[in-house]
Amino acid sequence: MSRSQESAGRRFEERRPQVGAGEAAALVKLGKRFARFRKEHARGARIPDDLRRAALALLREAAPVDVYRTCGISFGQVMAWEEAAARRPETPDVRVFSIADDSGRAPGAEGHGAGGGLP
Repeated sequence: MSRSQESAGRRFEERRPQVGAGEAAALVKLGKRFARFRKEHARGARIPDDLRRAALALLREAAPVDVYRTCGISFGQVMAWEEAAARRPETPDVRVFSIADDSGRAPGAEGHGAGGGLP
């Protein structure tokens, strides 16, 4: 091996890890999640919100073309997801149920009225 080849090999071995190593790991992980989803669901199935949010978050950190290729998504899908996310409120989907009580009073009304404890 020549001296220049030897020094080139040493320089390659001494390189620091790339800055985007964490991004690459996240990209591979997300790509696997998309692949598993596609394996378990029929073509045309709606991609779940958690996968959509993960892809949108990763687009802020990684190169878009890498996210599109790895996850098998298109620019049009991403644009539609961003638009939907902008329209959707930040609060989670919460369901509120009324509670029926045998006393006939409305829930929470026990503290009001003649014998109530509120001033």
